[in-house]
Amino acid sequence: ERVIRPLTWRLLELALSDAAQWPEWLSLSFNISADHVCTEGFSRDLLGIVEASRFDPARLKLEITETALLRDSAVATHNCAALQRQGIHIVLDDFGAGCASVTYLRSLRFDEVKLDRSLTMNSRSEEGHLLARGVIELCATLEVPCTAEHLETQQDLDRFVALGCRFGQGYFLQKPTSGEAIGAFAGAPKPTPQKSLV
Repeated sequence: ERVIRPLTWRLLELALSDAAQWPEWLSLSFNISADHVCTEGFSRDLLGIVEASRFDPARLKLEITETALLRDSAVATHNCAALQRQGIHIVLDDFGAGCASVTYLRSLRFDEVKLDRSLTMNSRSEEGHLLARGVIELCATLEVPCTAEHLETQQDLDRFVALGCRFGQGYFLQKPTSGEAIGAFAGAPKPTPQKSLV
């Protein structure tokens, strides 16, 4: 706990420095621990780092898990709302991995939901397929974009396209790469909407 906070801030500074060299249409997604999100003053400190980096807040996505909301939902909600007011996007990560309470989707307006890998893997069965469809339809009803994680095969991709999921993440689509490699996109045109899954 004594290490995670300064380490996170340092990693964020480095990530923002790299991302500042990317084309403006590329955003940076950064995972934040529950310890951070549930700390008083977290939003103030993070905004200070973003401002110092001269990075556009609208290009930053913070990914948090429902664990953060379980620890102290009041503080987490306050921090997230403060960041959203400055243009930062808040993403609920690994939705479906834990309690996955719909209450979270009502109490805090997420800008995006990322479906846990378990939903992707289990969707290969009939029961899991129905569950994945229900979650995707819920997100559509709430008008919250959702991303299917852990897409590993063409079959996974086809399945979630058929379910109406527009965005995906996984080795089948793109393996992890370095900041330098991403920077090679500099000058590339913004992708058309067809670049999404559907």
